[in-house]
Amino acid sequence: FGQSLGGAIALNAVARAGTEGIGAVVVEGSFLSYRDVVRQILANGWLTWIFQYPVAYMFFSDNLSPRDDLKAIADLPFLVIHGEADRVVPIQAGRDLFALAQRIVGRLPGGLAIATNMGCAAFAAASGSSTATSAAFARLAIPDRASRSTP
Repeated sequence: FGQSLGGAIALNAVARAGTEGIGAVVVEGSFLSYRDVVRQILANGWLTWIFQYPVAYMFFSDNLSPRDDLKAIADLPFLVIHGEADRVVPIQAGRDLFALAQRIVGRLPGGLAIATNMGCAAFAAASGSSTATSAAFARLAIPDRASRSTP
């Protein structure tokens, strides 16, 4: 389990150490790219907007960003939790993380359903709340499912 920056670190650590002995990966309010999240945060302020690209690319590196690590953990149940009210990490970062996971698992028959079911099971076990589970996955999986052309 990793939250925000800890989620990015957890994804990287699991991918590099291997998946043996790990039952699932859960990240909350995390992101795929350090540079992208810095740029998104700076873009929100009128005073910092002009500095979003110079700061993100001069002072931050994506060498250890989890973008390339998701393929290494594709065989594990993977849960992404992210809320629209997160004032630190923009919701788009969570959507990007979910989308990349879907590109990796989605090629399997029923990949979205598999990812959603495994994630729901892990989230329900961790939170103890079926209502919270339904709310979290409704915001991520249902819009993704509705955008697909297959029934």
